[in-house]
Amino acid sequence: FSSPDFCAPQMVSMPVPTCDPLLLQRSLMDRFGIEIPCFTWRTHTIVRVSAQGYNTPQQMDHLVKALTELLPKLSDKA
Repeated sequence: FSSPDFCAPQMVSMPVPTCDPLLLQRSLMDRFGIEIPCFTWRTHTIVRVSAQGYNTPQQMDHLVKALTELLPKLSDKA
């Protein structure tokens, strides 16, 4: 969603299945203790992931597991 010239390699805005981004953001925080930006851009639901040097592989796995669990339930197509 942006030019490679302006990308920060440790941060990515990633489209996910269409859902209520505020509900997704709240669910990630309340159920999994994960705080990331979730928003709508044009017709896309976007999550912005920032992996820093202090993040562990286990934390990234935790995020993937949380999104894998939540998105099918929250998707507008569910």
